[in-house]
Amino acid sequence: MSRSVQETPAEDTLTILEKIGKLKLTSTESALVSFLLSNSEMIASIQLNELAKQAYVSSATISRFVRKLGFKNYNDFRVAFVKERSGTAFPDMVVNYDNPLHLNMSTQDIENTIFSILEQTLKDVFVINDTASFEKASELIFNAKRIKIYGTSTYLSIANIFKLNMQRINKNVEVMHLEGEGVFSAYRATQDELSIVITYSGKSSLALAQVVSILSRSKSPLLLITSMHNKTYNLNDFASVLYIPSKQKGPIYFSSISVEMSIFAILYMLYACHYEKDYSLNMEYVQSILKRNNIQE
Repeated sequence: MSRSVQETPAEDTLTILEKIGKLKLTSTESALVSFLLSNSEMIASIQLNELAKQAYVSSATISRFVRKLGFKNYNDFRVAFVKERSGTAFPDMVVNYDNPLHLNMSTQDIENTIFSILEQTLKDVFVINDTASFEKASELIFNAKRIKIYGTSTYLSIANIFKLNMQRINKNVEVMHLEGEGVFSAYRATQDELSIVITYSGKSSLALAQVVSILSRSKSPLLLITSMHNKTYNLNDFASVLYIPSKQKGPIYFSSISVEMSIFAILYMLYACHYEKDYSLNMEYVQSILKRNNIQE
């Protein structure tokens, strides 16, 4: 199911992000959106040709994209984009996602900063991943007899929450640790098993790269959750790809909160989609477990 911008009077009241969310983006347009969201502070001064160069897309792609959003040209889009981003209660451009804290911040400052990161991260997740992408990924989950998740330790901690949620509705999910176990599991991957790989850039773990190499030669369908910065893996090896907003630009001094929240949101969305596919059955199963164990709802 694709998203398209409808020409209705209400369209004028939509923000640029909301308009983007209604589009079915190509992979090139998704990369452009990711760049715009990650570098919003420079858009006010960057010209069309320079934006094309830095975002690794053509000027023609940018021009077509802004026309899809209802703008006559890039300059009109740029003015509206900058105005919209600077007019938010917590402007994205003031947050350093690698190191959002600084000396002598008040509790209120910290609250505003964390709120801004979480709010913008969730918006960005649903901008760069359209409805069709989630539907395709949830269909892979629905058709799999079991699911195995591979990734580095931080992301696997988040995957364990997904595992527990899925187990509540009787779906078999395993979280695989890379030290030995992951490699052997990858060699045993079968056609009725979905392998989910979670990595930000694909560069952080040689063990994970080995696992992906093995899985790509198996019959197991692969779902990748990664950022637009991942140039390590061949995306053609994956049946479906969901994207993490590319907020990180350097060393992480405080926490990769934006990345972690993105992964949590994506996995929770997949859990919700799967639950909804067999809503009555899943509801009955949960209720039966609660009743069997005398747990009040």
